[in-house]
Amino acid sequence: MGQKPGRELADCTILAPPTDISQSTMAKVFLGLAIALMIATAVVSFLAKGNIDTVQGNLRDTKTNLATTTSNLKKTEGELKVAEEEVQTAKTALEAEKEQGLKLKAEADAATAKVAQAQADLEAKVKELAEANAKIAGMPAGPTIDPQAQAEMEKARQDLQKAQTELAEMRQVQETLNSRVKDAEDKFKAQASEVERYRQGVAKVGLSGRIMAVNPGWNFVVLSVGDRQGAAVGANMLVLRGGQPIGKAKISSVEPSTSIADIVPGSVAEGYTVQPGDTVVYEGQRK
Repeated sequence: MGQKPGRELADCTILAPPTDISQSTMAKVFLGLAIALMIATAVVSFLAKGNIDTVQGNLRDTKTNLATTTSNLKKTEGELKVAEEEVQTAKTALEAEKEQGLKLKAEADAATAKVAQAQADLEAKVKELAEANAKIAGMPAGPTIDPQAQAEMEKARQDLQKAQTELAEMRQVQETLNSRVKDAEDKFKAQASEVERYRQGVAKVGLSGRIMAVNPGWNFVVLSVGDRQGAAVGANMLVLRGGQPIGKAKISSVEPSTSIADIVPGSVAEGYTVQPGDTVVYEGQRK
């Protein structure tokens, strides 16, 4: 009650500025935090977008590789079916050649028996002719020869000539049949060898090609060589790059123009991976 009005006014004037300074500072702090949060959000968004782009890129590559592998597998399945049909055709041809060979062998055996009989008949005719000649030689000398003996000798000569002709014909037939039997046997052996090659798998020496596709997940490759080039199941192939071996692969299935080979575990040199375009060479040629 005893204070003067001017005193109260002075007190209010002195206390007001600190309140204004505190509010300004808080506003600046909140503004800084907001700006920092915006910057952090922008950075996170940028990084997230980069990661999304990378993931999408990897996904596209994976889809492309999957489509390529699926296409190669479908192609391989088709070629495998063709190969199986070719094997069946070879087996059918083999059976036909076997049957033909047996038939020709029977004919040749029959011809051989006929030749033996003709030879025996010829020897009998020769004996008859010799007996006729001896009979005529034993007759007493005279102006004429016994007509009956002369007729017997003439008949023996004719029979001998006929037997000689038949023997020559039989021998010709025998030679022809033996030649056909040999041809049939050679063809049968060739067909049997072809079927055996399908069954066992014997690669040709000097076989070489390249890797067309690689499946790292299943650890196999598609090769540009197939049955027509001499590839065979079980053949060991060297993988070369720049003329230097970097690994090995073993053929597991063969089609007419391509084949599938498994990468031999532990054979790939350190620091290398098998890639499309690498050369493959049949390892047997280096033995």
